[in-house]
Amino acid sequence: MFWIIAVLVLMGQETISTSVLFAFALSKNLNLIILSFIFVSITIVQIYIFHYIGLRLKAKKSRNLVTSLTGIYVVKADHFINRWGVQVFLILLASSLFPPFLTSFISSWLDIPFRNKFFSILIGDCIWYITTWSIVFGTSILTENDSRLLIKVVIVSLLFIIFQRRFANQLLSRWS
Repeated sequence: MFWIIAVLVLMGQETISTSVLFAFALSKNLNLIILSFIFVSITIVQIYIFHYIGLRLKAKKSRNLVTSLTGIYVVKADHFINRWGVQVFLILLASSLFPPFLTSFISSWLDIPFRNKFFSILIGDCIWYITTWSIVFGTSILTENDSRLLIKVVIVSLLFIIFQRRFANQLLSRWS
């Protein structure tokens, strides 16, 4: 049952629920290598599938809300950071703002090779994964009781998200 929940939580890659999942796995001495394999597998599948979906929507040339907003977002980013910085942009998106399916969908509008997009998104998500594990390991070192570990992990994750959103808002405000 834990592994099914792990797959579902890692599909969304939301920091608080993933931190709680990691804390539970750590407290129950579950195999962290399998958990890491699940994370990498889900991330790779999401990158491929949602990049393809984004390309299909982009090819339709239809004017709907999703294509319009994504196009505007990518154009602003492209003007802000130029061509070379697009990979850094994707790493920042994947590591701080969006799960891989959204980052991959947005990247389908960028005019760079898929290989560059893929590795940038994968690196960004691995940074997010390591950061989330750091929250759990750091909190578990300071906590003796497993029942308090989950509460402390949620609090530290929430503080991290607040910091992360403020940083992202400052970065995004420069695009306006």
